[in-house]
This record gives sequence, structure tokens and C-alpha cells, in this order.
Amino acid sequence: MKKLRVMVALAAMISVASAGCATHTFYNTAYKNKLELGKDKFLIMPVDFHGFPSKMKLALEVTIFAGFIATFGKYGVSLQPIKKGFEAAGFGNLSWQLAHGVFHVASFHKNPYLAKDRCRPWIGPMLASIGKFANWVVGALKAAGVPIPDGYQFRYILTAHVDKQGTSFGGKMMKYRVIGAIVDITNQQIVAATWFKKSSMNNKAAYIAALGTLGKQLLKAFKPVFVQKKKG
Repeated sequence: MKKLRVMVALAAMISVASAGCATHTFYNTAYKNKLELGKDKFLIMPVDFHGFPSKMKLALEVTIFAGFIATFGKYGVSLQPIKKGFEAAGFGNLSWQLAHGVFHVASFHKNPYLAKDRCRPWIGPMLASIGKFANWVVGALKAAGVPIPDGYQFRYILTAHVDKQGTSFGGKMMKYRVIGAIVDITNQQIVAATWFKKSSMNNKAAYIAALGTLGKQLLKAFKPVFVQKKKG
């Protein structure tokens, strides 16, 4: 009986941990109602899982990105097909650095100016890498058969990142932080960013259930920076 009570208590704690998460969203007011979906094409970074076991990480990245691109695919160009070339081209760390840089500047400084940060010495080189990355991407996408108009320059990059924060309840639960952002490559500014912490049972099915609608969540969170179509 005692063992049963312990199991019931544990199940209750797990249920509460899974349900609760506070979402924080930051907007750059200069972009309010400015981005026209479908016209201002995003470079859509692969959804990156950091700190997870390699086998699970790969499965989660593929599955979650499929849902993510189902939401954002018509508004940008997926970089998933050329992901394997990132590291060889010197951009292997760009995804997580971009997400962490955005999180730091938005949450700590509460301003959109990535280039003005002095707390994280790697943000400066990372911003330089984004410019080079945007140029490299055009050639890499064309080589992969993606139709990109000659001379086209991408201005915006969309990123989503899931970062392991630790385990609880004897390893049965995983705590993680989710960061999503739109960044203006040209102006080196955050357009919009959102982040939240969450806990799920420590298995692939639970993560997929928790993050399967991540694309829709970000689209809703970023709504204020998108041009709103007039009704009627």
C-alpha cells in the first residue's frame, strides 16, 4: 500500500510538471505589422535539439521539423536538405549560438540589438557568420536543386532550438528550454523571440506529443510582427 501511495504521488507530480510552462515573448516594435508572410521569405533553420542522446536527438529533429515545416514551409526555404553541409562550411555551431544569443539579448538586455551585446564574446563572431551563412546558403541550395532567383538575398532567418536543462524524478522527466526567433540578418536585430521551459516524460513519444505543434505555437506568438490582412 505504501508503495502504491508513492507511485500515485509521483504520477501527480509528473502530471503537474508536464502541464506547467511560462512563455515569454519579445517583440521589436520597429517591425510591428511589417513582415508579409510569403513575401518576406525566411531561411528556416533545422529545429535543433541540444544535449539529448544522439539517437533520440536525430529522431526528434526529423519528426519535429516535419511538423514545423508544415506550418512555415510556404513562408520560407527549408535548410534541412543542406544541413549536413553546415559543419563542413564552418557553420556547425551557428544554430545553437543564434538561439542562445537571441535568448540572452532578449531576456537579459530586453532590447533587439544583437550587435550591441558585450556580455557574450562569441556573439560578435556569430553575427559575422550569419552574414556569410546567408551568402553561402544561396549557392548550397541551388546545388541541392532548390530554385533560388539569381541575386536573391535572404533578409530573415527563423530558428527553433530545444535545449536540455536536466532530469528530475529519478530521470523519469526531462526539463528543457525551447527558444524560437526571427532575426533580421541585415540589421542584426531580433524581430521577435519567444522562449519557455517545459518538462516531459523522458522518452521520444512524450517529446513529440509536447512539441508536435511547435510551428503553430511560434506562428501564433510572432503574429504581431506580421502584416494583418484586412477583413471584408
